[in-house]
Amino acid sequence: MSPLSNPPPVSVLMPVYNCEPYLDEAVRSIRGQTFSDFEFVIVNDGSTDGSLATLRRHAAEDPRIVVIDRPNGGIVAALNAGVAQCRGALIARMDGDDIALPERLALSKQLLDARPEVGVVGTAAVVVDEQGVPCDELRRPLSHADIDRCATQTGWCGVLHPTVMVRASLLHQHPYDDRYPSAEDYDLFLRLSEVTVVENLPEALLLYRRHGNSICGSRQAEQAASVFRALQATAKRRGAKMNQELAQLAYRASWLARDEKRYSQAVRFGLAASRYRPMSSYGARATVSAVAAFFRGGFSRGARLGESP
Repeated sequence: MSPLSNPPPVSVLMPVYNCEPYLDEAVRSIRGQTFSDFEFVIVNDGSTDGSLATLRRHAAEDPRIVVIDRPNGGIVAALNAGVAQCRGALIARMDGDDIALPERLALSKQLLDARPEVGVVGTAAVVVDEQGVPCDELRRPLSHADIDRCATQTGWCGVLHPTVMVRASLLHQHPYDDRYPSAEDYDLFLRLSEVTVVENLPEALLLYRRHGNSICGSRQAEQAASVFRALQATAKRRGAKMNQELAQLAYRASWLARDEKRYSQAVRFGLAASRYRPMSSYGARATVSAVAAFFRGGFSRGARLGESP
């Protein structure tokens, strides 16, 4: 698409890092949308497999595709670089291992066009395995209040990141923050919910692929730690007391860190759980469990309890 042409109403933004086994299907699912007036901005974040070749092949076939090739800098840097290149008034997120169903862009845009007060819209999703076989369904609350309540009370993002369409002006004013690795979406939507209306469509408009490299299968301790810190920042911004919620998140982060043998992190989060709920015993239990696990396994391998995770 020529930079001198009129900006399309929608930009689809997809960061890619080593997605080759699934990438062709992901790109084709966007190319085949019933709503076709979009640009497809794809950021190759230093992939070391054949992802870039796949992207260049599709770009040669479809002028709507813009490929940005950059050294690996992580998903937050890739997303912010992509946002800077998007020309549409609406930005739809996509991941390189998922599949967008044909009506996804049309239905999301329809809601945003009809409801100017809404700044973010997500959808439900069908979970598929590595072979594309459906195995679960992901649903989130529909209303703004319930979405925000889900995020603050459970630590789960109230919208599914790869399903969202967002007004571009919001992402320019509120970029992704790299201080929350593996939970940049959770932080972003907590912040956006303070300045705009966030809603979900009830329809499942994405096939969400679950595999060994997805966060549900890796980096869970890192994600839990980031979620805790993002909610801490939210409580401070809002002047809200969220001690019970923060204690629960700290407790979860402690156990996940212990399971990943990050003993000092496990102890710190166990102590944080006790600090936020001093009358409860579960913070103490998490701390004692982390110390015991260190002496059972970590000490014999030369680990140090005081090391930073």
